[in-house]
Amino acid sequence: MTSGVLVLTATGFAQAASPDVAQSAASAVAFMKAQHDSGSRDWSHLCLGAVSQAWGDIDDHDTAAAAAEATTSRHTHTTPPAGAPVWWPGVGSVGHVALSDGNGYVWSNDIVTDGSIDRVSIADLDAQWGDGSGDDWFWSDDLGGRTLPLDTSASSQEATSTNG
Repeated sequence: MTSGVLVLTATGFAQAASPDVAQSAASAVAFMKAQHDSGSRDWSHLCLGAVSQAWGDIDDHDTAAAAAEATTSRHTHTTPPAGAPVWWPGVGSVGHVALSDGNGYVWSNDIVTDGSIDRVSIADLDAQWGDGSGDDWFWSDDLGGRTLPLDTSASSQEATSTNG
């Protein structure tokens, strides 16, 4: 993984992406929206596959829980930026991951309809899978050992921990 290099964007500083991440946050979100708009039902039990493919097929972990464990930083109690993986590692035995739209919602599979990608609120998922406190999920700025090109300038006063 590359070091935490910051780059100046139009709205502030953002972490530079690893050189092998070809996708942008906007294209990752667009991929998930396109899956929804197409009516595809090919994503049953493939949350990590969907999020990884949105970013150019960059993660090869077997489960979302294993991929979440491999993240290098965890951000909690803030709205994830567009394109950020949002993790619920304690859901079942395999965990769950979805892709943030940047507005308090995620593109997620198997929530509204089995196998489909739908836009759902993080608060609704937290109430369904956790205690509603926000302590049961986190977002990361990396996936599959690669730093993602996320614009984190909008994330203010967040609690961040390093997984290590």
